[in-house]
Amino acid sequence: LSTGDVAALTTTQAGALSASQVQGFTAGQMAALSTADVNALTTAAMQALSGDQIAALSTTQVAALATRQVAALTTDQVQSLSVDDFAALSSQQLAAFDTDQVAAIGASQFAALRTQALGGLSTADVQALGTEQVAALTSAQAYALSTAQVAALTTDQVPALSDSAVGALRTTQVLALSDELRMKAECCAHVTRPAGHLMVSRPSLRRCRYGQGIHAGSFRGSDGRSVIGVEVQMAMKVYASERRRLWHHGTVFTPASNVSISRRPRT
Repeated sequence: LSTGDVAALTTTQAGALSASQVQGFTAGQMAALSTADVNALTTAAMQALSGDQIAALSTTQVAALATRQVAALTTDQVQSLSVDDFAALSSQQLAAFDTDQVAAIGASQFAALRTQALGGLSTADVQALGTEQVAALTSAQAYALSTAQVAALTTDQVPALSDSAVGALRTTQVLALSDELRMKAECCAHVTRPAGHLMVSRPSLRRCRYGQGIHAGSFRGSDGRSVIGVEVQMAMKVYASERRRLWHHGTVFTPASNVSISRRPRT
């Protein structure tokens, strides 16, 4: 078939194309398909497309893909989509991705997603993101995340957030994130470089013998490589026999949790 013949196909004819027939299409023939024809392709036909054929699709054609077709894409095909293709995806299309497909998205592809499209990510999808994808979040994308999506970020993902992404978070997002990273006391102080006058027992994530309350309007974390510039306000109940007074200037680093504190807890 010439490109003219392909362009003349009806949606019924396009929908009747077999996987083997579609596999024989050149890049020029793929580009000649109308958006309606692309939308009519069967899932089997979509899965039969090579990476070069996927790459030959225009952003308009990609935007016309049905959710059933998006869900049928292999991880290799997902990686063959261009940055512009990802910028054309809708929230419905992104919602059709499974966790394996989401994990296969490149950092530059992820950064190209429209803020409206990010709403299609489930909490499971968010947790499937690699640290490179999280690091690629733009400030606009970070601001657009729902509180549920932010709360779904794991303790491995949070340190990967860029300073600009953290700075763009809304108060409700920070509160949701601080709930994931909330600190619970463990006996025996083991804190270095505290900021100001600090009396605490050793902090660690979700491990505790002591009671504690947290009111976090913001927080500050560090993994030793990058620092998230958000503060923590917290109130902890610390037994007098266990507490130590530490007088230093700088950021508080807690080795057990890799989370730093920049505000003075109330004892």
